[in-house]
Amino acid sequence: MMLLTDRPFKVGDWIQLDEFIDGDVEEIGFRSTKIRAWDKALISIPNKELAAKVIKNWSRMPKRRVKQVIGMTYSASAEKMEKLVAGIQDLLVTDPQVDQDFIMVRFTDFSAYSLDVLIYYFTKDIGWQAHLLAREHVNFKIMKLVEAMGLEFAFPTQTLHVESGQESIGP
Repeated sequence: MMLLTDRPFKVGDWIQLDEFIDGDVEEIGFRSTKIRAWDKALISIPNKELAAKVIKNWSRMPKRRVKQVIGMTYSASAEKMEKLVAGIQDLLVTDPQVDQDFIMVRFTDFSAYSLDVLIYYFTKDIGWQAHLLAREHVNFKIMKLVEAMGLEFAFPTQTLHVESGQESIGP
């Protein structure tokens, strides 16, 4: 009865019940609900069991979140880091695919290998494909900005210092 009265999802919605059940609702019957998993397997769940589960309905989110950290090399100056943060903020604010309700770009950490910038925003479209296209579009703009500023993305590196001694090798 809960499924019929509360209507936490409808046919076509993308729902997640736990770490094992994640997919599109294909049919809601009186006794069971059928979900098409991403591996294309059909999962049939008795409604009695479904009523006892926490249901996450991804199809009802109004926008989709992007949270990422990019790292710049330690050769970046404070001035360039400030300009980078401002530049990324500007490109997000002017992007028509980015929801304007909440955008955050901050220089957050001096990590082991990089100067880290947190980029947090939402895409307007929640569809997986459209969301990824919007995210890719923003990432390319960020890459072009980094290149234009003469900055470099950091990656894990290690420096080995070898002291020269008086010892000789060999006979």
